[in-house]
Order: sequence, then C-alpha cells, then structure tokens
Amino acid sequence: MSLEEKQQYLCQEIIDGGYSPEQFQEFLETKKPEAGIDLNLWSFEELKQVGEYSPRSLSSFGRAISR
Repeated sequence: MSLEEKQQYLCQEIIDGGYSPEQFQEFLETKKPEAGIDLNLWSFEELKQVGEYSPRSLSSFGRAISR
C-alpha cells in the first residue's frame, strides 16, 4: 500500500472521525516507538489495527497526557 493510501485512510479514520492528529501521533509513538509517525515503517494492517483501536484509546490517552 502506498504512503498516500495510508495517509488517506488515517485522515478518514482519525481527522474525519473528530480525533486530534497530534494525540494520534503521540499514540503511534507509544505503540511502535521505532517507527513513530513515519508511515513508511507501518504496514497497512498495523495502521488499520491502531486506527480501529485508537478512537477509544485516544480519549483516555488524551486525558492522561493533559494531566
């Protein structure tokens, strides 16, 4: 899958879903520190799993980092 397709998927899941891109970036960095936000180092399947999991997690993650 191309970088552009990954970006489009994440835009639909995260930004269009009303979640903070900054919080999602921080969330990615905690899930796979060696890749961070470099989408070239994430497979589409990994991003899909994180994208499906993150909306619930981002709410609690956002509360944790704002403390």
